[in-house]
Amino acid sequence: MDLTAELERQADIYKGLNVSKDVIMGLFAPRPAGLPEYLNIPVVVLGKSVDLERQCKFAGIQLRFNPSKCIDTFGSITLDTPHLYWMQEGKTYTGIQQREFVYHLSHDKNERLATIYDGIAFAIVRPGFVDPNIDFKFRKFDLKLLGTRVEASTEFPYIQGQGTRDPCIYKGDIHNSGEANGNGVLTCSR
Repeated sequence: MDLTAELERQADIYKGLNVSKDVIMGLFAPRPAGLPEYLNIPVVVLGKSVDLERQCKFAGIQLRFNPSKCIDTFGSITLDTPHLYWMQEGKTYTGIQQREFVYHLSHDKNERLATIYDGIAFAIVRPGFVDPNIDFKFRKFDLKLLGTRVEASTEFPYIQGQGTRDPCIYKGDIHNSGEANGNGVLTCSR
């Protein structure tokens, strides 16, 4: 993959949120050594530099709860500035019980659970996930963002990816999500 070309593509997208191309291109760095091979999608995450509700609206996703109630958990973090992360599309942990990988990822030095900000960035730069007019092979499941909790509960945000006409971010209980398996869990580099 040509990382320069990919960052230019994402910079063109983020112009719609008034993020300068220089900011995006300034994030260029080779893929870190030691990352699992499946973390192979470079995604610029704006973090708190752009209001979350504004990012959701830009992505065409309705937010179905108060985002001020979100907190980062399990070793995940949301930065105040844009950052380049490497992600996978939610298929890596399919069939594995959540309790088996959530604890591991909360202590892993290379990989972590994605936050709500990471998930929105993924949806912005991979529009096929939420746009029903674009064929996207992974729209068959919800994208779980287990690096964020809603309040101090067991509820986490997820982007509904079941082919809905109006994509939304809902909150669900970690213990009742898809029989508590890893299908649809978004992860990214630290």
